[in-house]
Amino acid sequence: MANQLKVAVVHAIIRLLEQHWPYRRIARELGVDRETVARYDRLRQSADSKPANPTPGSDPGSHPKPANVTPGCLGYEVPDRSLGPPSRCQPFEAVIKEKLGQSLSGQRIWQDLTDTIADTSCCVGITGNVDADPDELIDIGDLTAMIDYLFITFTEPKCMPEANTDGDPDGEVDIADLTALIDYMFITFEEPAECQ
Repeated sequence: MANQLKVAVVHAIIRLLEQHWPYRRIARELGVDRETVARYDRLRQSADSKPANPTPGSDPGSHPKPANVTPGCLGYEVPDRSLGPPSRCQPFEAVIKEKLGQSLSGQRIWQDLTDTIADTSCCVGITGNVDADPDELIDIGDLTAMIDYLFITFTEPKCMPEANTDGDPDGEVDIADLTALIDYMFITFEEPAECQ
């Protein structure tokens, strides 16, 4: 196997050929024969002349593929989702269906919706998710975040409407909201106010 070049040397030859170095200089720098350099140049040029097999989706004439169709978006039966928290996409269902009808990709739909989402409330369903748990769970973390905001660091929660657990029409977050959250978690278990 003494007649085979190491992969690093082959890559160095190809790199230097791409930088238009002469065969003689490449051979001298890398300690190989000039004919070896010429052979790799011929191999490189013949590989460049063969058209590669196009990968799916790389054809410049192809259109963007629509997002994956999920049950419910095009008239299919939607399973009962009452066991979990409401989907954050629910308020945008009509917009999503319209954009799917235009054969837009999921990424494009998401990009179009981010501006819309920024203009709407971050609160979904009932209030109380003060720590912005993605699963919309109301737990001790929310209580800790509320106490932290009201008494310790005064750092606003990511979604202030979630902290308005007593349903104050002015949206003011105060000790009454903390009381409502404690009441829900430990005393009466009555759900906090709906999002406004």
